[in-house]
Amino acid sequence: MNRILASIAVALLFTACAKPDHEIQTQGSDQSSNQESNPDFKLKIETTEFIVNGTDPIEVPYTVSGTTESTVVGVTGYDPASFYVSVEADKIVVTPLKDRVSGDMLAYADSRTGKVSLVNLCFESEFFQALYAKYSTDIDFVVESAGGNLEMPVLTNMDFEINSGDSWIHGERTKADKTSIVLSVDENPKSTVRTGSVYIFRKETASLIMTVVIAQNGSN
Repeated sequence: MNRILASIAVALLFTACAKPDHEIQTQGSDQSSNQESNPDFKLKIETTEFIVNGTDPIEVPYTVSGTTESTVVGVTGYDPASFYVSVEADKIVVTPLKDRVSGDMLAYADSRTGKVSLVNLCFESEFFQALYAKYSTDIDFVVESAGGNLEMPVLTNMDFEINSGDSWIHGERTKADKTSIVLSVDENPKSTVRTGSVYIFRKETASLIMTVVIAQNGSN
């Protein structure tokens, strides 16, 4: 155990958000293999970055190559006030204890024959932030009568969809990038100001993230 902790302690020096002061969760391997015939001992986890948007358990599948009968897989470096972690034979189950929580943790596999493999897991709270100043309390943007493209700067780690509530406002992309949303506004053929809305939803859900109100000047 001292050797495991020593190896993990070295790795934690290079892991940004890890917190090693808690109980290590481990799972003995039921995979049987001769390590000498499979010398490449490695913990393999395909997805290592996760978005937290609630308290539902997050499953992290893993495999260990070159495993031995005594191989142990465990997790350390997380905040037990933020996450509950259990390790099963083929997956790590991470349960956020709060709706909005972020943190890193270190998964490891120890062969008990001198080899340790480490993988950093990152869990980030879901966020969506508009990075522009509203035109007024009720209106986000004002567009000239000729129309054109409108770029909305945002910062987010979420996948989202853009739905227009008016036929003269169009989403240039149904999935925008993480720093901007581009809209296209048609020319206003009338002399009066018109107002329309764009709705941003969490992807493939009815969960509304925000409403953007656009006013367009009338033609002279």
